[in-house]
Amino acid sequence: MGSQGGTFSMDHFELTNSFYGLHNDVAEVGVTHTFNDCVFKDNSYAIQLNANNVYNYCTFQRNGIGQAAQFVYGSITANNSVFTNNNCALTWAYSAVSINNCNFSGNLNTINGVAGTITNCVFDNNGNGLYGCSSLTVDSCTFTNNDIAINELSFGLVKNSFFSGND
Repeated sequence: MGSQGGTFSMDHFELTNSFYGLHNDVAEVGVTHTFNDCVFKDNSYAIQLNANNVYNYCTFQRNGIGQAAQFVYGSITANNSVFTNNNCALTWAYSAVSINNCNFSGNLNTINGVAGTITNCVFDNNGNGLYGCSSLTVDSCTFTNNDIAINELSFGLVKNSFFSGND
């Protein structure tokens, strides 16, 4: 599924039990897809769209990968969203991410290979909190009871954040 150059907004949408979910391999340059109050649950790959993706008040639960790799184009903005018990919550964004006021819990690999900003988020009881990220600013976040809170952060900045009970 790709928008073939058009933008779309999905409100109160639920995607469950799919293999590829919302997926395309084509760069959708300048295209923004917005998801408001959507649920992505029990999918192998919930979303893999090479566009600018915005998630507001969305839930990603028990997916193989919630927001999968953007290999050729795209950015990720997530606001007030919840990522619970995914194999990987977010991975490999082509452009910078902006993740704000989100809750990540029970994920095996939470956020992998991204640059950008993560602000006011909670990471609790995950395997890896942040892994293989670069040029990332983490501000005012809480990391508790994770196997590894932050691993392999290069050219990054962590400030005003709280760490407790991480291995």
